Amino acid sequence: MENDSISSNLSCINSYHPSIQFTQETETNQALPFLDIYIQKHSGGFYHHVYRKPTHTDVYLHYDSCHHKSQKVSVIDSLFFRAFKLCDSFSLHQEITHLYNILQNNGYPISLIHKRHHIMKSRAQSFPSPNSDSKRLILPFMGEATNEITRRLRKFGFNFGFTHGRSIHSLILQKTSNKPIGSGIYKISCNSCPYIYIGETKRPLEVRMKEHIRDIKNQKMESGVACHIKDSGFNHVIQLNNISLLEPENRYFHRKFKEALYIRAGSNLMNKDFGMEIPTPWNHFIPEVLGSQI
Repeated sequence: MENDSISSNLSCINSYHPSIQFTQETETNQALPFLDIYIQKHSGGFYHHVYRKPTHTDVYLHYDSCHHKSQKVSVIDSLFFRAFKLCDSFSLHQEITHLYNILQNNGYPISLIHKRHHIMKSRAQSFPSPNSDSKRLILPFMGEATNEITRRLRKFGFNFGFTHGRSIHSLILQKTSNKPIGSGIYKISCNSCPYIYIGETKRPLEVRMKEHIRDIKNQKMESGVACHIKDSGFNHVIQLNNISLLEPENRYFHRKFKEALYIRAGSNLMNKDFGMEIPTPWNHFIPEVLGSQI
């Protein structure tokens, strides 16, 4: 296609909406990068290999970071799999050598790199693999607590994926921010006895606590906290500073699910119910995993 025709077509599609704009990239020396592959024409066809932008630093998830080992293994696997799928026979050896160097620079042991290299080589040759019927759960990685959960659930035929925990950056911001503590799972403690209430809220804790205080004054019997105070003959005390955040959580379903987990792990509860229904296997080990956090 001639350059004038390309420019004309580009101008045409960019005229449809100002927020939807496209760009074009022309080949240089008969070569063109496309996403993460570099393609170069030659007389017999095309050369191709992994493409990295000039600003790429080769910095990946460090092996010593606080992430589940499966996430670190996936770093190795994705890099090797990409190499096997994108590199031609002339550039593959150079890419593999480069991967060994950068992975070791990111703290990965040579034995693990070597093992995953050969696994991914075999997997790339047989890709795509058959679909698995195993159920998959995505869990937050919380060190030994997550390891204990996965150990107990594997016998039920689950596979697992993991999300990382909160960063130091977000924790510092939460501690230094003047904003009220926001949504999540909270605990209310009675001043006069060991009883507690576990709840969830999308609003600041102070706002939610004032609602509980109002329920007590209005003797709203739908409220577990209000019922507890009434059952004590109004001799027990609940104050604004009796509330604490067990775990921040902005997502609705995740709040509901975590609230149910914490309720089932607690004891001496004011709660009138157990929250949302959760799968039975969780009930076998929830008290051991979460009980110490309440």
